[in-house]
Amino acid sequence: MVKLLISGMVKYKVTEYFKSLSHEGSGLWKQFYPDPRESIFKDYELEDPLSENKYLVSPRLVHRYKDRVLMLVTDQCLMYCRHCFRKDFIDRGINEISDSEIDLACEYIKKHSEVHEVILSGGDPLTISECKLSSVLKKIRQIRPGLIIRIGTRIPVVEPGLITDGLINILKENSPLWFLLQINHPDELTPDSVAALKRLNMAGVGLLNQSVLLKGINDSVDILKRLYQGLLEVMVKPYYIFQGDLARGTSHLRVPISRGLEIINELKGEISGIAMPIYAVDIPGGGGKIHLNRESIINEDDEFYYLQNSDGFVGKYPKE
Repeated sequence: MVKLLISGMVKYKVTEYFKSLSHEGSGLWKQFYPDPRESIFKDYELEDPLSENKYLVSPRLVHRYKDRVLMLVTDQCLMYCRHCFRKDFIDRGINEISDSEIDLACEYIKKHSEVHEVILSGGDPLTISECKLSSVLKKIRQIRPGLIIRIGTRIPVVEPGLITDGLINILKENSPLWFLLQINHPDELTPDSVAALKRLNMAGVGLLNQSVLLKGINDSVDILKRLYQGLLEVMVKPYYIFQGDLARGTSHLRVPISRGLEIINELKGEISGIAMPIYAVDIPGGGGKIHLNRESIINEDDEFYYLQNSDGFVGKYPKE
C-alpha cells in the first residue's frame, strides 16, 4: 500500500513496505520524510537543475546526449525521494504517457540513426500499467534492431512485490533490457528486495545501480562498502554514485565535493574494482554528466568549483 502523507504543509509519499524498514532519523527514513530545511532555497538551486527542458524534442522525449534519449513515461512514483532532481515534475498530473506521445517519441528516434539507447524514466516506469509498459517496449523494439533499452526504477527496493509474473513475462518478451536501479543504503537490501532482484536476474535483465551521495544517509566509507559489496552478492553492478543535483531545497542533503572525493579515495582502498562505482556529477546549466575528480575541477573561488565537460562547457557547483 502507498500513502500520500503530510508533515506540516509538505506532502510526502512512501510505501508501507519501505516505511516498515525504517525508524525515525535512520538513513531510510531521511530519504522519504520531509525536513524543515527543504523550505530553504539557495540562489543557485533550480526547478530544472539538469536543464532537461532545453533538450526536450517532443512532449516526453529528452535528447541531451548524442547516442541516447530519455523518455519520460510517467510523473508517478511510489515514494517521494527528498533529494529528487525532478521534484517539480513528479505528480504534476500528467500521469502515463499517451499513445500519441509514444508515437511522436518513436518517430523522432526513427529519424535519428545516431540514437543507440532509449532510457525510460519519469517518475518510475514500473508504476504504469503492465499493458502500457508492454506497448512502450514493443513500439521501441520495432524502430530498429539493436536499440538498447534501459529502465530507471526504485520499485525492487520500494515495493518488491510489484515484480510480478506478468511483469517478468513482459521483460522477457522485450529482452535484452537493462534496469538502472537507485539503491542508496545497504538496509534497502532485504530478503524481499533481494528476491525481486534475483527474479530480474533470472529473467535476463541486466542490473546496474546508481546511488546518490547523501549527507547523513550514506556519506561514510563503511556504509558504502556494505552497500556495494551487498549489491555484487546479488549480481547488481555498482555503476554511478552521483554528487547531489542542485534541486530546490536539497542543500542539507548535499555532501561537499571535497568530502565526496575523500570518501571515494578511501573507498578505493576498501573494495574491489568491480564493486567500485564512478563518482559523477551533472554540471549545472545543462552541461551533462562528467566523472568527478580533481582534474574535472578547472577553477575555484571562495564559493564555487568550476567544472568543465569534454565540449568545453563550464558550469559552477557550490563548495558547501
